[in-house]
Amino acid sequence: MAQKTDAVKQTVPSGFRILLGISLAINLAVIGVIAGAVFRKNDDGPRRGGGQAHHARPYIQALPREERRAILEASRAAKKGVDHAARRAMYQEVMDILRTETFDRPAIEAVLGKQTAATLSAQNSVQAQWLNRIDEMELFERRAYADAVEKALKRGPPKKRKPKSN
Repeated sequence: MAQKTDAVKQTVPSGFRILLGISLAINLAVIGVIAGAVFRKNDDGPRRGGGQAHHARPYIQALPREERRAILEASRAAKKGVDHAARRAMYQEVMDILRTETFDRPAIEAVLGKQTAATLSAQNSVQAQWLNRIDEMELFERRAYADAVEKALKRGPPKKRKPKSN
């Protein structure tokens, strides 16, 4: 059993695991923004799903439902630039580089840069939509919105619902 573990450690460099971890973290950050807008607890009670603890959650959660949906739709449009197949191709590109005789750090950095750019593009789209909405608000609306954000922060992330026992 110890021989298998040693073989696995030799074939998967720790640098690769770190790179994959960083890429996963970036992807999860964008998913957190979107999931936080969709799966959240509102004043009427919990909605489906659990929710993500993310820095943008209280800002999105405090918006009226229609505006949250509009921002979510805008983020979906921004994500269409890099679909599942393109993301998969970037991972494959990293794996191919890792399997080459000589490690090509600049090539992996270029792929990671593309992954980061795609993630940031989606995040920037959501942020721009949110800022556009805030910019349109009158003073009284912004103050009421600030109160709603404060309430969302105090409430914290949505709690997981326990299944009903029959």
